[in-house]
Amino acid sequence: LNVANTYSGGTLINGGSVTATVNGALGGGNVSLTSAGGVTLTLQGGINPNFIADTATLTIGGGDTVFLNYTGTEVVGGLTVEGMVEPAGVYSFANFEELAGTGTITVVPEPATIGMVFLGAGLLVGLQRFRRKLG
Repeated sequence: LNVANTYSGGTLINGGSVTATVNGALGGGNVSLTSAGGVTLTLQGGINPNFIADTATLTIGGGDTVFLNYTGTEVVGGLTVEGMVEPAGVYSFANFEELAGTGTITVVPEPATIGMVFLGAGLLVGLQRFRRKLG
């Protein structure tokens, strides 16, 4: 994939090899590798590329491989490896055998998700204070 794509429905790769070489190559939706050992995704070239949308989730099946052949980091909204949702952070070949190459993947949840967590916590604190005043 050597041109930016504007579709937003997601990319499902269930066999073979796919190479992305430009920002936006994998569209605006989630990217899923689902054949458990039969998929190779290569993200090739650039510094701090944006092959996958920043709000998208990258899902990697067990035994599938993602080659991170770039310098810096690819930012995504979520990362799932072998069915396990990974927390925010920076990931590389040192974290998962499914990742290879010199680049990293940085998981940054959507601000809306973080905002909802803080809103929920604030509401709970407020409710507890209100109950104490009533009691």
